[in-house]
Amino acid sequence: MSTAHDRQAAGTDLTDLVAAAQAGDERSFETLASRYRHGVYAVCLDRTGDFDLAEDLTQEALLRAHAQLHTLREPAAFPAWLRQIALNCCRAWQRRPWPEAVAVDPAACPQLTGDVFREAMRREAAREVRAALTRLPENNRIAVIMFYLRGNTYREIAEFLNVTESTVLGRLHRARSQLRSLLEARIRDDLAAESSERKVDEPR
Repeated sequence: MSTAHDRQAAGTDLTDLVAAAQAGDERSFETLASRYRHGVYAVCLDRTGDFDLAEDLTQEALLRAHAQLHTLREPAAFPAWLRQIALNCCRAWQRRPWPEAVAVDPAACPQLTGDVFREAMRREAAREVRAALTRLPENNRIAVIMFYLRGNTYREIAEFLNVTESTVLGRLHRARSQLRSLLEARIRDDLAAESSERKVDEPR
């Protein structure tokens, strides 16, 4: 249940919240973190394509923002400043060394039961959607993630991206059209490839 402080903070102007947080008011920073967390997550997911990793990087970005808040000179620029911190966290992750690959014994792999098969198909479908998302412009991708995956409103997306609500609506509309075209094209290509393989395998 929200407290009176939470309800008041929700309607507080951005610059006032940032100023209060810079003065040491932890509740104000918590409000800022809650307000922009989904946007930070969208940036991290867009850059990594990994849901769990995006959560970890979101937390890391918010911790960095808390530690570096005193360096922000223009409180109104907080959303853009926070986006940059999120991007820096993603770049730092990309520079980290990858662990060595581990050999897998095929005999130890689970049998392809119905549940395993359905899960594999679900993951494949999700992979195809993510692949299609990467073909969209970055701002459109972030808008899609915030709206469809995190449930943000047009107003919240607009504030985080520093654009108007009508711009957000336009980006979502274009993204839906682009995704539909990309996924339909992928399905057509897959069906055509499968048909070609069947013709090759058919006895003559």
